[in-house]
Amino acid sequence: MVSSILMWASFPAGENTTPDAKSPASPQESASKQSSHQSKRCHRCSVCGREFARPSRLADHVATHTGDKPHSCSVCGKRFTKKINVVVHQRVHTGEKPYSCADCGVSYAQLGCLRRHRLRHALQKPHQCSVCGRGFIQRRHLVQHERMHTGERPFSCLLCPKRFASRSGLNDHQKTHRQESPHSCSICQKAFSTPSSFRDHVRLHTGQKLHPCSLCSKSFNRPGLLRKHLQKHSEEGNMLTAEGAEGGVSDVRTSCVYLFPLS
Repeated sequence: MVSSILMWASFPAGENTTPDAKSPASPQESASKQSSHQSKRCHRCSVCGREFARPSRLADHVATHTGDKPHSCSVCGKRFTKKINVVVHQRVHTGEKPYSCADCGVSYAQLGCLRRHRLRHALQKPHQCSVCGRGFIQRRHLVQHERMHTGERPFSCLLCPKRFASRSGLNDHQKTHRQESPHSCSICQKAFSTPSSFRDHVRLHTGQKLHPCSLCSKSFNRPGLLRKHLQKHSEEGNMLTAEGAEGGVSDVRTSCVYLFPLS
């Protein structure tokens, strides 16, 4: 039953596999179509019966049954079943992000990530931050965001005194204790444990400063430097608060867009 479903699904999209009641095909035409189809998909999987036009496609498919991962990353050694997956993975090392959002300019290494991001523009965000007004689709994302305002860091490292606002932040930090540094700079060969720290480092070479201050003309290559800079504005009394003078709420919201950009 499963193999028959897979064989049915393997027909090219748009190809009619049933006779047309209005204009039945002649025996010669039917034989020609069948021969053409067989020539296109002549490589059959011995496990599930699915057919492929190229032996390389069949080899990639068979690996999903056997668990074999013949393709490896030349940088970190991670292995994959398909060569295309290696190409996509290596963008983690190079920092390449070829897929950009037309609405906000955020870029991604994978097309699937961009598609998920595009859904955020279309969906409603019922959970709003009471401090800066930023909206979220899920409440758990709002809770995590609010820790940026409160300074709460409930996730602590068992190996050192450091604490973090999110579990993912803690997980990234723990890689430094395990001395995992899979992300290597192709310019200076310095290695990093997380993709975010690697991207921040690459910007030192390229000169990119993607985090501008909403209150002055300065820009920064890391969000942490922008946060420290905004604190100086606050200490000097140049940043209006939500309870302050007219227009304060919008200033806080504008700053927060840069502090916590959509991803």
